[in-house]
Amino acid sequence: MTQLAADSPPVRASQRSPRGRSRGRAPETNASVEGSAQREDWLAKAIFIALLTSIVFLQKVAVPGNIELVLPVAWAMLGGSAIFFRIGIDVGRFVLFGIFSFFVIGSQFLLGYAFSQNSLMVGLAITALLCFKIYVKSATYLWMMRTFVNAMLLVAVIVGLQQVLQHTLGAWTWPNLDQVIPLAFQYRTYNYMQLVEWGSIYYKPNGIFFLETSVLSQYIALGFLVEFLFFRRAWALAILLGAEIATMGGTGLMLLLWVAPFLIPRLGPRALAAAIPAAGIVVALAISSGWMANVSTRMGTFSTGGSSANQRFVQPLLYFENLNSIGLDALKGIGAGNIPQVTDTVWWPATKVSAEYGVPAAIALYIYLVYSLFKGTVSRTLAFGCLVQYSILNGSYAMPIFMATTAMLVTLFHVRPEELGQLKQELRTKL
Repeated sequence: MTQLAADSPPVRASQRSPRGRSRGRAPETNASVEGSAQREDWLAKAIFIALLTSIVFLQKVAVPGNIELVLPVAWAMLGGSAIFFRIGIDVGRFVLFGIFSFFVIGSQFLLGYAFSQNSLMVGLAITALLCFKIYVKSATYLWMMRTFVNAMLLVAVIVGLQQVLQHTLGAWTWPNLDQVIPLAFQYRTYNYMQLVEWGSIYYKPNGIFFLETSVLSQYIALGFLVEFLFFRRAWALAILLGAEIATMGGTGLMLLLWVAPFLIPRLGPRALAAAIPAAGIVVALAISSGWMANVSTRMGTFSTGGSSANQRFVQPLLYFENLNSIGLDALKGIGAGNIPQVTDTVWWPATKVSAEYGVPAAIALYIYLVYSLFKGTVSRTLAFGCLVQYSILNGSYAMPIFMATTAMLVTLFHVRPEELGQLKQELRTKL
């Protein structure tokens, strides 16, 4: 059964009978409601596990058309959940998605040339994932967050083993999914095996399951962020931070730097006193491992055409700098799938949507995105971290895993309203 409701929990107790009538049936009714809630929480856990598995461990698997497996998995789980229990469609999100769709579809009818219908439909299917909402108990929500962190801890161990193996036996001993997954079912265009630097004999770890080091680095950073916000286990934070350094990637560090202003004030005096020497140890490890030199070298190449930093963070901005010279195309776009396929340039969602569907569509996308992420969420800091990952660390408008990650961690699973306030209070007073 589906429900079209923004803030109502999926299970409601029946109206209580008047006093003196069927008084003995109240416990049975309450037990039935509680049992229904427990079943729905178990189904929510199943959806979470399916999303986590396809996002993290199957992200290199694609269906024909080079579409990541997570997109059909996500829609299959959402469709199945509508049959077995109530899944909410947030009214506000649904309306904003409709406005965005109006601009996206309408802009294509204003074009005088062909566009990719497949690209248009896939983009809408990806962004529509944020419309849905499933209410769970606070204990279930924390279980989901802990499960995500545990998955990242497993990935952190894999990263450590990869570094040990390549410095003892060689990187050729790493399991290679490119040799396992048939070519027709591999998600392409990412650099799975990436040298530390040109001419090096060493490779950056890819966590085996990840598209490339950059993506691996971001997900470990998200694991660190979730652990810090919800659990604060010192050993888990240390392992994740160590793995972040071991990846030799810079995008995860950038994500953490973006959210750092929201994390530091959460440290109490004792935690802050312990963090200072810990930070010194981390810096020493970063320098001795070569991570600091590698990242600083890449940070110094923003102005160098063809460099990773330039392609990720400069080229996407040049589109907006040249809006005055683009003319009418700035309003209606150049058509779905028609953005120039410049080698290795990472088009941000704002750039890609502006170029293909027009600036009004991009504005509508971000109003919808920000509303979905921040309204009623447990942690606005986590929502902001997902927004940063989606917006500037990847060319992620047409990539399902990043929107699916945002849905899995922030927008899809919401704590029941009667428990939300208490959970937020507990998190505010943690440490």
